[in-house]
Amino acid sequence: MNSDKKREKHRASILYVEDEAITRLTVQKLLQARYTTIYQAGDGREGLELYKLHHPDVVITDTRMPLMDGIHMSKAIREMDPDIPIIFITAHEDAAFVEETKKLNVTRNIIKPIILRDLFSVLENVLGFSDSSRKCTGA
Repeated sequence: MNSDKKREKHRASILYVEDEAITRLTVQKLLQARYTTIYQAGDGREGLELYKLHHPDVVITDTRMPLMDGIHMSKAIREMDPDIPIIFITAHEDAAFVEETKKLNVTRNIIKPIILRDLFSVLENVLGFSDSSRKCTGA
């Protein structure tokens, strides 16, 4: 019965950048269950290269990573595309960090540990797949 009814994937491409391998692989699998294309990178430098190659619809990134952090990667991406939604996932949120994300026009900061319901809610909103857009609620 319900086993035949699979959740339909949303047509979207997401770049997910996270240096912690276990977190990256776990979240990638969950994203792949909902969205058609997921690119993953282990640091900002790799993430920037994948962005240049694929131009995804959304970028989700950790902030503190080796080689290139999420802030510097996002600055470089913003120079190429000022409108792409960027979601930061971070364990650290101080006043300087918040100010920097405002300058970068970051779509949302999500504090670790990741609450998947919150992440999916943000993604669905920025991609235009929110529940409110599917239901005729008039909201």
